[in-house]
Amino acid sequence: MKYVVTGGAGFIGSNLADSLLDKNNEVHIIDNFLSGKIQNCHPNAIIHKLDIADDKNLDALRNIFIDANTILHYAA
Repeated sequence: MKYVVTGGAGFIGSNLADSLLDKNNEVHIIDNFLSGKIQNCHPNAIIHKLDIADDKNLDALRNIFIDANTILHYAA
């Protein structure tokens, strides 16, 4: 399954992403890395450095969301 985790470089989002990846899922992490850390991200995650609050990123976000089974929002 394909999961998208916003805020996936933070404590909660990164632990959730790790758990999903441990179950052989495809996981996309979206984070602006202002408070989250790249070191928190699982090496098998697909990482997108984007700010979800910036409307210039809408097309990129739509492309990431295509075919996602679940979107988990942990960005503040």
